[in-house]
Amino acid sequence: MAVLKATRGLAPGTICKLQSEPTVVGRNPKVCDIVLEHFAVSREHARIETIDRTRYVQDLDSRNGVLINGKVIKPGREGRQRLYPGDRIEIAAFEFIYDEDPSTDDLVFMADDTARPGILSTIECSADSSRSSGSGARPDKLHTLVGIIEDLSHELDLERVLPKIIASLFRAFPQTQTGCVLLRDKAGQLVPVAAQVPRGTQGPMRISRTIVDEVVQQRRAILACSTGTDSSTGDGDIAEETLRSSVISAPLLNGANDVSGVIQLEIANETEQFTHSDLELLGAVARHLAVVIENSRFHDSALREQRSNFEARFRKLIEGSIQGILIHRLFKPLFVNEAWAALHGYTAKEVLAMESTMPLIAPHERERAMQFALARMRGDDVPPRYEAQHLRQDGSTVWVEKFISVIEWDGQPAVQTALIDLSQRKATEAALQHAHDDLERRVHERTAELAAANYQLQAEILERRQAEVELGESESLYHSLVDHIPLCVARKDTEGKFTFVNKALCTLFRMKPEQVIGKTDYDLFAPEAAETHRSLDAKVASTGELAEVFETVRLPGGLEFDIHTIKTPIYGCEDEVIGTQLLFWDITAQKKTEGERNRYAAELERSNRDLEQFAYSVSHDLQAPLRTIASYCQLLQRRYAGQFDADADEFLEGAVEGARRMKRLLDDLLAYSRVTTDKHPFSETDCNVVLAEARNNLELQLRESGAELTSDALPVVVGNRSQLMQLFQNLVGNAIAYRSDQPPQIHVSAKECDAEWTFCVKDNGVGIEERQYERIFQIFQRLFAEHERPGSGVGLSICKRIVERHHGRMWLVSEPGKGSEFYFTIAKPPEQAKQPTKAE
Repeated sequence: MAVLKATRGLAPGTICKLQSEPTVVGRNPKVCDIVLEHFAVSREHARIETIDRTRYVQDLDSRNGVLINGKVIKPGREGRQRLYPGDRIEIAAFEFIYDEDPSTDDLVFMADDTARPGILSTIECSADSSRSSGSGARPDKLHTLVGIIEDLSHELDLERVLPKIIASLFRAFPQTQTGCVLLRDKAGQLVPVAAQVPRGTQGPMRISRTIVDEVVQQRRAILACSTGTDSSTGDGDIAEETLRSSVISAPLLNGANDVSGVIQLEIANETEQFTHSDLELLGAVARHLAVVIENSRFHDSALREQRSNFEARFRKLIEGSIQGILIHRLFKPLFVNEAWAALHGYTAKEVLAMESTMPLIAPHERERAMQFALARMRGDDVPPRYEAQHLRQDGSTVWVEKFISVIEWDGQPAVQTALIDLSQRKATEAALQHAHDDLERRVHERTAELAAANYQLQAEILERRQAEVELGESESLYHSLVDHIPLCVARKDTEGKFTFVNKALCTLFRMKPEQVIGKTDYDLFAPEAAETHRSLDAKVASTGELAEVFETVRLPGGLEFDIHTIKTPIYGCEDEVIGTQLLFWDITAQKKTEGERNRYAAELERSNRDLEQFAYSVSHDLQAPLRTIASYCQLLQRRYAGQFDADADEFLEGAVEGARRMKRLLDDLLAYSRVTTDKHPFSETDCNVVLAEARNNLELQLRESGAELTSDALPVVVGNRSQLMQLFQNLVGNAIAYRSDQPPQIHVSAKECDAEWTFCVKDNGVGIEERQYERIFQIFQRLFAEHERPGSGVGLSICKRIVERHHGRMWLVSEPGKGSEFYFTIAKPPEQAKQPTKAE
């Protein structure tokens, strides 16, 4: 089974099996088969799939790209890359090694229990590949040998050579079930470095130590069969198993004709066996493979030495460079010199401790930096340099010129960035640009009249003319508008001179425009008025605030009128005040009307006071003579009743009744007048208590009429306690007086509003027609004759006057035969009033 072995990002050595087909690698746990636990948004990064028994990796448009052996592959199917065992894959910040073989850690030498295996044939091996070329092998085997040699002839990387050797051997010997390559380690011991076993094999792979030792001792290729039992020598335990296998094994001889390794292939069944021809072919392959392996080792050694020397010289060079040098892989710093670190306000040690140098790039530059680095690593045709902004440790920005190149660092591709500080150059460029702009401005100002032949200047002149035309049209429209509005409009400059007046102003002042334009207030008004106008203009210009005044204007020739004036500042192109605009209109007639209205209101108020005083005096002063008349009439009635004829008795009865009725009218009129003359201050009054007092006063009427008086919980209001009691008493008494055939049902309720309380007194009486609603609140107005319904017609008038004194309103909702609802409001004090919400 193919696997990915983690070397960075995940715990080193973590095995990720490619069990799914295809296998998706990324950070989205819902769709990814191999999930990378890493900081980032969920997404898919790469897909590994098998096509014609060959595995390929594809970049799924990942942000940081997918790298194979340090080289960025193109996104999408067109950039799909074939995988070989040993390939190093970088996905995001994670690194893996691709392998198709089981781990060589599971390879175990097994010592045969027999002294010598059943060697069927041998052939001589030598480091000189010309001595034998496998001429006895079949043509198809020779063709395979040539293919192996060609496949490995251009490969120098030992890590890639070994898996290819195993793959080539299995293609040459398709009947092979198990194969391995052993090389000497630094201690000179043969250790397995590459192997392949049948799929599904469990447990360690066994390699016959006896055959390997025989090959090393004889320095010959051996074809052997093995039958018997093996005993494990790894840990002292004994495991018995019968073995029947065919084995071919050949030594790998270096240039000194020493055994540097062994190749061994095995068939572990009785149906197929290796032949001497196979042994010859393996011997020939071994000679060529030994050369390839030795060349790879020499190449690796030379590269390491060359790389070490180069890196040593390179470090000395760039460490002392005045340019900032950074070497990174996807912005993970690998090396940085002090110049680069100091440019950003850090030390080299602090930069190397960072997970990424991306935060040192200005946010708006980061996407470009990532894409540029990926393009350079892919080998795309992009410029090697560009300018960008970086961030210092203190948060300030610095302009730099970046030279990007791809180098090899520690044997792997990396990005080298060389920085040049452009701060001084940018400052110089800005200064030069400013000087250039200033020079151009001066040249333009000084040569404007001489540049008629210059096309650009002509275009500017045409544009200016067009702007002037548009400005003229705009001014014409402005003048047309202000000349036809009924308001006076004028404009002054900063010296106080009139620069514009409209027709309405000229009409009001009875002047022509030329008599006003160019003049100041001192030319048109008295010195005191002109000084006032000038001071107000200066205040508007200095504060930038609107000013509103009411004034009387006096002009030469005796003209005088009242005006309402609004003054505002006029701003120029650079928001500087360039004058004052006046908007005013004649309010002489309005002011005269207001004076008359105020006079009428005062006269009406005085008349009402006189009328109230008169009504109070009349009702109060007529009480004494009325009592005298009533007393004498009653005295005549008592003493002389029956002594005259029947008409005389009837006349006396009428006089007595008239006196009584007159007394009631005077009492009601006196009560009506006292509503406004009562000087008792308003105080908090519990309406529940007030209604209870009214109930007590009407106890007899309630009992005689069989009325039922109910109420909801009533509020505490601010008002005149005695008048509120009279209000409830009159309304309840009115409901009793104008009851229907049914016993009266009277209910009192109250509802809270924002600024007032709304009360309702509801009854089931005879009701009132809508056309009579207003009439019943007028004094002495009755809807029934006195013999039909008792009363003077003053009660509801008193109620309305009490409500109005409490800043409320009173109205009626009624229908004949269905009762009436009398509503009135009592205003709340300002501190108790609620502001209505938006929803309300």
